[in-house]
Amino acid sequence: MRINLAALAATASWLAGRIPSRSDLSTGCAGVGRRLVFATSVFVLLSRRLVGPLRRTAEFISRSPLLRMARGVPGERWAAGLVALMVGVAAANLAWGTRGDPASDPQSRFDYALRHLNGDGVARDAGRAAVWFEKAAQQGHLTAQEFLAWMHFEGRGVARDDSRAVHWYRQAAAQGSAAAAENLAWHYLNGRGVASDEKTAARWYGEAAANGRVTAQSMLGQLYLQGLGVPRDDGRAARWFAAAARAGNDAGRVFLGRLHMEGRGVARDDRRAVALFRRAADAGDSRGQVHLAWMYLQGRGIDQDPAAAVAWYRRAAERGAVDAQLNLAWHYQTGVGVTADPEIATAWLRRASGALGDVGEGIDR
Repeated sequence: MRINLAALAATASWLAGRIPSRSDLSTGCAGVGRRLVFATSVFVLLSRRLVGPLRRTAEFISRSPLLRMARGVPGERWAAGLVALMVGVAAANLAWGTRGDPASDPQSRFDYALRHLNGDGVARDAGRAAVWFEKAAQQGHLTAQEFLAWMHFEGRGVARDDSRAVHWYRQAAAQGSAAAAENLAWHYLNGRGVASDEKTAARWYGEAAANGRVTAQSMLGQLYLQGLGVPRDDGRAARWFAAAARAGNDAGRVFLGRLHMEGRGVARDDRRAVALFRRAADAGDSRGQVHLAWMYLQGRGIDQDPAAAVAWYRRAAERGAVDAQLNLAWHYQTGVGVTADPEIATAWLRRASGALGDVGEGIDR
């Protein structure tokens, strides 16, 4: 975005010239007031996206010798001077926001980077954003560290580099960021940018979970359930799944439902399992839909209803759940809960085969 400072200066001069002289004030100060309102509106429109520059504008105007000099002249000329000053400073700030560099404080650098990342009043430029995120991150700006880690992970504005992502996630996690701790745990669990280390992954998942990160609570439950990086403990797994489920996490609901269904770490309770599966299923979670369908088919915790089972399998199958597609094919092949239709059964098998490979012509349930 180019700023024509000469045009803006001319506008300021015109505004000053349009303020009436004392002999023209037969109608009172209303004209001055209207022009001040108009000029102030111009100033706001020019500067509304530049929070940092606005602050500097206010400080500059309050210290300006021109303002102190203006206080000694007649009211309408004082207003003209202030109008010109406001428009000029707004123009300078707008030019700074599009061409120059931000101040040296980390927040200004972060704001500047974010504007370039989002194209907010400037050309979108992820590379320039990364440069200034790093400058702010090096000064300890937590959110800049998180953004920079994400950019290295995604390859946005910088080369994709998992090791750099790990570095910046670690810096942010050390400052207490639960999101960074969870992302760092994921890298350790999957060996991305760092040697795979299940114990370290579990430690960082625990840090994030303890600080209320719901997806980390669900993941930590899975680690306890499988004994990855921590001793296998169904009771602890159930507690973390319950915490995630209370916060509305569908994975937590499904895993807790399975534990109730199997009586692992919690009392066996099919009705409770059905309730948890239904909450997840109603929210569109295909795992919850598959489990609820199975409970209807078996009549566990709910009246047996094969037709309802088919309906839930269909909803999950349409969302791409391969196990639901295979079960739905079986129902159409056998006619359980639905009118048998080998052609529809084959169609669902073919849809599932994209993920599982060639499953052949028959159905082995």
